Amino acid sequence: MLLANFTTLVLIFALSSIAFECFFLINHDPIRSTKRKDLLISQTTTVL
Repeated sequence: MLLANFTTLVLIFALSSIAFECFFLINHDPIRSTKRKDLLISQTTTVL
């Protein structure tokens, strides 16, 4: 149960981080934010 809750929290955090990158930072530095998004996605899949 605790593991499921933790996984859910990690997923929510990762998704909100990706959303933040997409909406706020892509206008300033598209290349860097794309790399960061890929890094976040790979970290999330590693955790799962």
